[in-house]
Amino acid sequence: RTIMKNPISKKPEYAWLWCWLLLKATHKENSRIFNNQKFELKPGQLITGRKLLFTETGITQSKVYRILKYLENEHQIEQQKTTKFRLITVINWKEYETNEHQNEQQSNNRVTTKQ
Repeated sequence: RTIMKNPISKKPEYAWLWCWLLLKATHKENSRIFNNQKFELKPGQLITGRKLLFTETGITQSKVYRILKYLENEHQIEQQKTTKFRLITVINWKEYETNEHQNEQQSNNRVTTKQ
């Protein structure tokens, strides 16, 4: 529901890229190898590039660039960019993850109670 309150919900490519970022962000600390480099990612972070984003979302690279810039300007993400990749951090990522976790926990509690 939080996404529906965001103006990007009226722009399908913006909404799709935002959802993709939320889904691809790590949910716990872990290591990733990208372009032969090891990265220690924190919850809410992901390593990607414009080509990969294009391949997985179908949004052109130039539009991906504009959308990411918009999300950065709106303080929804932070980016650390190089010529080969970008580290994206979803700001307030816990807010998006917490609600899902709480709903799952409530559902699990109901099942346990019924049993």
